[in-house]
Amino acid sequence: MRCLAAVLAATTLACGASKPPQSDLDDAKAKVQAVLAGSNVALQALEMLSLLPSYQCGEPRGTVVGKAVDQLRAAYPVPATGPGCGTVTTAAGATGDTVSLEFPTAGCKVRGHTWAGTATFQYAQLGDAIDRYDLAGDLRALSIDNRLIPARVGYTVCDGLTRYSVMAEGTVPGHNNLQFTIDGNVGVRDGLPVIGDKEILIDGPGTLTSSAGTDRLTLTDLDYVIGNYLPKTGTILLETAKGRTIKAVFTEGDWSLGQMQITVDDYAPVTLPVLN
Repeated sequence: MRCLAAVLAATTLACGASKPPQSDLDDAKAKVQAVLAGSNVALQALEMLSLLPSYQCGEPRGTVVGKAVDQLRAAYPVPATGPGCGTVTTAAGATGDTVSLEFPTAGCKVRGHTWAGTATFQYAQLGDAIDRYDLAGDLRALSIDNRLIPARVGYTVCDGLTRYSVMAEGTVPGHNNLQFTIDGNVGVRDGLPVIGDKEILIDGPGTLTSSAGTDRLTLTDLDYVIGNYLPKTGTILLETAKGRTIKAVFTEGDWSLGQMQITVDDYAPVTLPVLN
């Protein structure tokens, strides 16, 4: 009887059968779009790892760092050897080395984009044997097309494990009134060496903050094909400062159409275009 009443009264919430008010739906969609913009900052940072070679357990630290330097110099040649302008330097430490990729303050063109600032990659050797290295990349002083990349990335390979991570935080691109954080664990699907041009999956918590308060978000198995803005599959869950629950689900069928499914509180799910 309650379900029948819900069908007859479209404004009721019983049985989750009714569509949410348009204002709630518009707000939910805008929040999901902001989270996607933030997750793409994380994705852009992770793509920087594709410029670095993977390493093998047992390789001396000098060999690991040397490979990284060679690959970065090949990707961003100085003007004397190519069209780029990146300068690569190294600094040795007691337990690790730092590789820096630096561009002029005024910026310069690399593959059609303006790069400026510095990215640093720290290689730390752990343990007495050469059985593990940790790479930590800091991109927060690097900008592409006058937009900073407020993110740090890292990965560990050796000792029987492969782990990737990304920590991104800052202003949501295109939304100056919104701040975001994403603290993600990253899975690689057929993506060695390092990230390559395959798929990555991002999981983890985060926040979305505005003058209205802070929303808590959870990313679950957001599966990105490198080079695509939208995730192919996965879920974004938002618990808003106002006590609402917003769930966005991405599937391969909807992905091919540029759509997602949004559920607000106990209302029925609604399929919407992602970007308009």
